[in-house]
Amino acid sequence: MNENAVLAKIGDLDITQRDVDYMKKSMDKRLLSQFSGAQGEFYLLQELVNQKLMALDAKDTGEVEKDEFKFEFESMKDNFISQYMIKKLLESVDVTDEEIRKFYDENQDSFGKMETVEASHILVGDLKKAEELYEKIINGADFAEIAKENSTCPSSRQGGDLGFFGKGQMVKEFEDVAFSLNIGDVSKPVKTQFGYHIIKLTDKNTEEKKEFEEVKDELRHTLLAKKQQEAYVNKINQLRDKYDVK
Repeated sequence: MNENAVLAKIGDLDITQRDVDYMKKSMDKRLLSQFSGAQGEFYLLQELVNQKLMALDAKDTGEVEKDEFKFEFESMKDNFISQYMIKKLLESVDVTDEEIRKFYDENQDSFGKMETVEASHILVGDLKKAEELYEKIINGADFAEIAKENSTCPSSRQGGDLGFFGKGQMVKEFEDVAFSLNIGDVSKPVKTQFGYHIIKLTDKNTEEKKEFEEVKDELRHTLLAKKQQEAYVNKINQLRDKYDVK
């Protein structure tokens, strides 16, 4: 529809399609989704008419001449101008396919194979007890039952099950042993800052390297956000110097 098409009139004031389109653009997307179809458009137009009526009344009754209104209006006006200029600045930032490819090539480690393991553990406070429990497990005792009865970790309620985890999520001493085990292996007691652990590896999972096309859109979003942030900070620093902020 022509943006200048008149949809409603209030006296001599025309409400056009452009007015409705601007109202839509300023609304939250979730709220806007409730006004779909011809009926939704009708309700939006009525709400816009209501807003215009309130504004006309404020002018006719002299409300806009009061000092309180003028102060709030100037504050809102400056905020609107600021948000408008920030939007224009961010819209001017772009990320090229070449930049995305360059980032991908220079950060291959981030997209390489990622190994995760699933493990259970038993945590106790002293080595002697840990060794005794380890011997019981090696001789056929049920790991989960031993964990429930003896482990001081909250995971004891799940038989010591920690689920899957990747490198960097556990303390180094624990991680080094967990990733060195084969599925089904039970470790000898391992000392960490928390005490002594007996670790049982229950599964391993390796995620293959992600190819460029798989991560291209995600990288574009990430790099765009980074460049927009840099553009905003640079602009603010320029303006602080220009207007001598103290």
